[in-house]
Amino acid sequence: MTFHPWMVLLVCNWCVAIAFAILLLNFYKQIQSWLTVIFSILTLTFILFFISPNLAIIVSTILWFLFLFLPVFGLYWIQFLMFRGSYDRARQLAAIVRWLHPADGLVELPHLLKALTLAQRGNIEEAGNIFKSYQTSETAIGRTVTALFYVTSDSWEDLLIWIRENISDRQLFGVNNLVIYYLRALGETGNIHALLQAVERLTPEFEKRQSLIPLALARMYALAFCGKSDSLGSLFDRPLRRYPKNIRQFWMGTAKLIEGKEQEARQIFDAIPHQSNTNLQQAIARRLSRDFQATSVQLSDGDREICDGIITAVEQEKRYGSALTVANNRAYCSYILIGLNLAVFSLQVLLGGSQNIPVLIQLGALIPEAVWEGQWWRLIAANFLHFGPVHLMMNAIGLYIIGGFVEKTLGTIRYFGVYLSSGIASMAVITILSRFIEFSAKITVGASGSVMGLVGATGAILLWGWHREKARIARQRFQLVLLMVGLQMAFDLSVPNISFIGHLSGVIVGFLITLMLMKWVKLPD
Repeated sequence: MTFHPWMVLLVCNWCVAIAFAILLLNFYKQIQSWLTVIFSILTLTFILFFISPNLAIIVSTILWFLFLFLPVFGLYWIQFLMFRGSYDRARQLAAIVRWLHPADGLVELPHLLKALTLAQRGNIEEAGNIFKSYQTSETAIGRTVTALFYVTSDSWEDLLIWIRENISDRQLFGVNNLVIYYLRALGETGNIHALLQAVERLTPEFEKRQSLIPLALARMYALAFCGKSDSLGSLFDRPLRRYPKNIRQFWMGTAKLIEGKEQEARQIFDAIPHQSNTNLQQAIARRLSRDFQATSVQLSDGDREICDGIITAVEQEKRYGSALTVANNRAYCSYILIGLNLAVFSLQVLLGGSQNIPVLIQLGALIPEAVWEGQWWRLIAANFLHFGPVHLMMNAIGLYIIGGFVEKTLGTIRYFGVYLSSGIASMAVITILSRFIEFSAKITVGASGSVMGLVGATGAILLWGWHREKARIARQRFQLVLLMVGLQMAFDLSVPNISFIGHLSGVIVGFLITLMLMKWVKLPD
């Protein structure tokens, strides 16, 4: 049996990427066992490759799948379920994952999730007994457990005292969960100044780690305890849109209460389904108590500046954060274009096959000589033809992922104009250069030029946001676009029959057209 060398490359790249990310983010002391697994797989693969390449591929692929892919994928879903408050389902999954990677707290995780489930159902004493068996200030898992003990018992003052007496700044700010509990404790006890200062300090660190959910939660606490309900709603529209609805309502009610809108807050709290969540019942009762209602927020000029900065960042992330994602659900023009490409592809199949050269020529494949002879319509038609299902699928996926953000920003008509202009321009550049350069491919088809034009358009929008609004999220996404374009160009140059010229010209044209259009575009709120 012969295996493809790219499987070894995949395993090695995955391992190196994870190891690099861990070292880059200074996580070594917390998850050193992951590094041990990674370097063990790499070492074994290297040794076996000199003995038997096929054996190296089989063994490394199996080890990668069992001890890296499945645990990482499982941890992602455990964190997602915990984020949603589904502690019992997270516990069931953790009981499986811990056997694949029995280190870094995963052995204890099912027990801790059981305690959280019990606390959620009101069995505080039984949950506390589980927490107490793991409490310590010496290990990361022990510190997290101790904090959870105070959180589930609603003892926010005691949590702050314990942190101040036992936890160093490095320990506190080095673990996402612990610092999130700390931030909430500051808000619950009325230390708004300290809360805002901590959020400002933590923001660059969260961004460096790509800890987007902890960053969103930190901002949620800051906005809620400052009574900024409008901006809190923007936060719930995107990064926290999958946060449980009852928890979102709870924090919106909190913001309304601090804002002085007591009647609206009570209506929100009354509408929250909390019968099965004792912790939430206690939290709502605490909000409606006279002590909490008497709380008033007096922000200094410095605190107000930090709060305004958080509001600006939330609005900018709502505006630019969906770039290169599938978060936008109203990309109607993108869906129509995908459908049109599918319809034309079906016609290709009916007429004789999607890879049938005479059929492609008949339907409008780009032939530079034919264009020079007057068949200009091929510059348009070639953008809707594809050479095989894989070619179509790749362009459709690219259009689906990239198109939504550009369409939302530019509007449907401008978006379609950029898409079509980029495709036509890429075909035109190939046609013109064919007079001076001999291309290996005699015909050119595909929406790749148009899709790459949307990549260029995305870069233009993000560059505009970075330059005009000083939006950090726009800068980060723009750098990602540059990386994507660089990788695409490297791939084009290394693979035969891929139109490097078409892709590059599409990016440039899409970028320039969008940059000119941005002067007349009203950015969506």
